Amino acid sequence: MRNPNQKKFCLSILAVWTVLNVSGQLSGSTYQESKQSKKANFVYVYDGIPGFAELKDNQASGLVVDLMRDFEAYLKNKEGIEVSTQFVLKDDFSEFLGDVKTARGAVFGLSNISISEERKKSYTFSPPYLDNVSLLLSNGKVNTLSELGKIADEFAGMVAYSLPSSSYLRRLNEIKSKYYPNLKIVTVPTEAEVLEKLRTDENAFAILDVNYYIDVLKKKENIKRHPVGDLKDDQFGILMPKNSDWEPVLSSFLNSELIGSSRYSQIISDNLGSSALRLLNSFKAN
Repeated sequence: MRNPNQKKFCLSILAVWTVLNVSGQLSGSTYQESKQSKKANFVYVYDGIPGFAELKDNQASGLVVDLMRDFEAYLKNKEGIEVSTQFVLKDDFSEFLGDVKTARGAVFGLSNISISEERKKSYTFSPPYLDNVSLLLSNGKVNTLSELGKIADEFAGMVAYSLPSSSYLRRLNEIKSKYYPNLKIVTVPTEAEVLEKLRTDENAFAILDVNYYIDVLKKKENIKRHPVGDLKDDQFGILMPKNSDWEPVLSSFLNSELIGSSRYSQIISDNLGSSALRLLNSFKAN
């Protein structure tokens, strides 16, 4: 659940390849063109989210990158289409969205992008590749919350931290309205600052998306999840320009060839870690 105003991880890169048409739009091949020529040019716009789509050792990597690499192999094996790729880093989320929105052809937005009805008005989405769960997190020294209805008593005197105009803030306000009328909520500009509060302040708690907690697990940081606060509230998808003719073939690949397979589990484990795979599977079981 990304907030267009939030600051992104800043990454340096050695080179960026872009494909522009005469109007300055990002432009890739259409599927119809590629079926005829047996060649496709893909442009991947990404915003540097660890584990999802980032630059590592001067190479693009991450869960969504691996999904698309498998799609490229699928196109070669099934349809004889050879794919060449270009990566464009946009660490400003508003620019990231804008570049995909105005693009044509095989331009794909790779990140932890939530599928929403509002966004569907301006973009085409792949099928969901991952369920998103928002989590209630605190410093590791805080006693585990027994039930959400007891948060005013068990988290008495604690302060909630969030981003302005975010889904995190909306959830905290719902908790305040239902269970904790005197809750103090403080907003900060970035998730990084929220996480720093959780690491260092035993009186801090927050709502964040599951991918941030997965990164916490990988780094073995002193931040605790309170399972009674788990909420499955949306899903992540691959972003495309509105009416992209790549959507049907990408959807067919994801639904029939990849999602739910052992290869899919391996991609999650490779990029997010085996503990993340177990965590995500536990959400499905509940």
